[in-house]
Amino acid sequence: MINTVAAYGAFAEALVRWEASRVGVVLAVTPLRTGSSVERAHRLNPALVLAETITTLGYVGAAVVVIGSAMASLSRK
Repeated sequence: MINTVAAYGAFAEALVRWEASRVGVVLAVTPLRTGSSVERAHRLNPALVLAETITTLGYVGAAVVVIGSAMASLSRK
């Protein structure tokens, strides 16, 4: 519960300081950073952290989401 309150507080503060579209890019990239952190933790200690099974299609989908979010955020229109 504390994590949820802190996350919503950080989200509200980000909306105050940044444009909403830029906050959207950060939110789109967050799962990718989480996945890469899990991968690094698994490589450091495989017994402690289980590896994620992400297929090529999953990586392509993630790239499409990030690119689309970045294009929406950075477009001037």
